[in-house]
Amino acid sequence: MKHVRRDDAKYTSETRGQIRFDYGSFGDFNFSKYEINGRFPETGERVCEETSYLFITFGDGEVFVNGQRIFARKGDLLAIEKGESYYLSGKFDAATYTIVK
Repeated sequence: MKHVRRDDAKYTSETRGQIRFDYGSFGDFNFSKYEINGRFPETGERVCEETSYLFITFGDGEVFVNGQRIFARKGDLLAIEKGESYYLSGKFDAATYTIVK
């Protein structure tokens, strides 16, 4: 069993609209928590380097993937595939699982 307390999660980045905590590797995937308050990234889009799953744990917002707008709210699960362009907008928290290959 592996247990990582919130206080032990590594604060890895903060930009306007986004805070990220890294909980580390669990075998074939990494786990992080994002706190979105605004738009991330601030301008443009990011390209997903590895398939990522976002589970919305609080709030709601919009996820734009390859030009498609998806309204997401607490309880929703989204998959952003490797190579897809995306950005996030709104006020929500998301638990993210990234497959490491």
